[in-house]
Amino acid sequence: MEIKILSDNTVYRDGIRAEHGLSFWLKYDGQQYVFDTGQGMVITQNAERMGINLAQIEGVVISHSHDDHLGGLGKILALNPAVKVYGHPAIKKTYQQKMEEKRTMKNQVSGRPARIENFIPVEKPLKITEGLWLTGTLPGENKHKEARIENSLVCETSRGLVVLVGCSHAGIIKILNHIKSLSNKPVLAAAGGFHLYKKEKEELREVGQDFAATGTRIIYPLHCSGFTGRKFLQENCRAEIKLAAAGEDILL
Repeated sequence: MEIKILSDNTVYRDGIRAEHGLSFWLKYDGQQYVFDTGQGMVITQNAERMGINLAQIEGVVISHSHDDHLGGLGKILALNPAVKVYGHPAIKKTYQQKMEEKRTMKNQVSGRPARIENFIPVEKPLKITEGLWLTGTLPGENKHKEARIENSLVCETSRGLVVLVGCSHAGIIKILNHIKSLSNKPVLAAAGGFHLYKKEKEELREVGQDFAATGTRIIYPLHCSGFTGRKFLQENCRAEIKLAAAGEDILL
C-alpha cells in the first residue's frame, strides 16, 4: 500500500503547491484511489508533479461536502468521467448545486460542467474492495451538519488498520471508536484533518489522552488539525506523531 498527500494547507517541497484543503492518493492492492480532492486549485498540478495520473484512478471518496474537500472533484471528472465517486447522498446534491457556480468544477477544455456519472451512495459501512472500506456515517446524534454525512476510509494491512479522515467533524476519537466497533483489528495509524485548530488546551489534552486509549500507534495531523493542535499532540500524546505536507508520503 502507498499513500501520498496531494493537497494540504502546508508544503515544503519545491514545485508542489499548497491550499486550504486536503486530498490523499493511495494505491491499494494494485488499484489507485483518491480520498478527498481539496479545493481544486492544486490537485492536477501536484498530481502531475508527483507522477500520478488521475485518469487512471478507480475511485474517488469524498468525506463530506465542504469546498476544501469536494472542490477538486470536477478536475478529476474532466480527466476520468467514468470514475466511481463514493460519498453520502448529500455529496452529489451539493456538487450538482455548485458545479455551475464554480469554474473549478467545470471541464476547462469544453467549458461544460463535469458531471458525476457513476455515484455510489454511502450511509452505512461499505466495502470498496477486499480490505478497503468506508465507515458510513456515525450512529447517534451529531449537531454539526457535516458530521452527519462524513465518511472515513479504512485500509486493512498486516500491521493493523490505516484510517484516512477528512475533517473529523464528529470528533476523531468517536470516528476511531466507531471503526473499532466494526473491526477486531488494531488501529495502526490515523491521518487527515482532526479539527483541532480551535480547541483549548484542556480539550487538546483530552484528545491526546483519548488517542492513547484507542491504541492508535501513528498519527498524521494534517489540514484543520492546526499548528497548535499538531504541536500539542507532539508534546502530549504517547503515539508517534508524524508531520507531513503536500507532496509527501504517509510512511508507516
